[in-house]
Amino acid sequence: MGADCWPRTLDARRNYAVALMPFFLLAVGLTMLAAVINGKSKELGDLIQSIFSGPGSFINIAIVLLLLGAAGAITGLKPLATAFMGLVLLVLFLGNAGTTTSVNILTTLRKDVGGS
Repeated sequence: MGADCWPRTLDARRNYAVALMPFFLLAVGLTMLAAVINGKSKELGDLIQSIFSGPGSFINIAIVLLLLGAAGAITGLKPLATAFMGLVLLVLFLGNAGTTTSVNILTTLRKDVGGS
């Protein structure tokens, strides 16, 4: 048994994530360095704080996505978790329907699909 019982795809995904970690940390470090050089470290700190605290924060969304991902790991609950994950993503997208990002995405989709 031992290590041979793990699926090869799981090991490949884990190695891929480990290989990307230095690049992610480098990007975070360069972002922080650029903010300090431009004197915008306070603004960056405020932005990060607003993402993780307050009403409608990312933490609430992250907890829901984590719970749905954990439920998806259970074989019998995978279809239900997948459906709820799609519903959460749809609500996130439609909940921001008035923002510039979602309008730009919708405009791009319409243009790519061939609509007016």
